[in-house]
Parts: sequence; C-alpha cells; structure tokens
Amino acid sequence: NELYFNTQIGKVRVKNNLTNWGSCSRKKNISINLALLFLPQELMDYVIVHELAHTQERNHSKRFWRIIEKIMPDYKQRKRTLKDYILTN
Repeated sequence: NELYFNTQIGKVRVKNNLTNWGSCSRKKNISINLALLFLPQELMDYVIVHELAHTQERNHSKRFWRIIEKIMPDYKQRKRTLKDYILTN
C-alpha cells in the first residue's frame, strides 16, 4: 500500500472465504482469503494489488484496470494464471 497506493485503508482481515480471493468494502476494509497464503507469490501479489486498487476505484472499469496495469504490467497473465490455478487445483 505505501509503495503504490499510499491510501488510507480500514481493517485487513484474513478469512476462510469460499467464494472469492479477496474483497474491499466501501469503508476500505480488505478481506483476503486464507487460501491465498498457499498460492505462488506472484498470484498473491496480484490479488493484493487488485484489492488495493479498489480503494481508489470501486468497480472493474477501464480506469481500475489501468491502475493495476501501471503497477503490474503483466496483470493479465497473472489473472489468467489465477483462474487456471482455481480450475486445476
């Protein structure tokens, strides 16, 4: 957060989510799936950057994806890899 966003965030929670890797609430509380800790580092980084980007842009608009791309130019590959990982593991 300090390195790329420097935004005020609320609470950060690690939860055993069944439906998503992470989420960011309107109050900028971030929840991360416990299972994320068992993924490769580059996928963990992608999910964390994704959720932090939601502190600046609440939806998945073009602006949101530009924020991520600026930090992580290979985000599309990481996103695909994460999806493949979910389907194969």
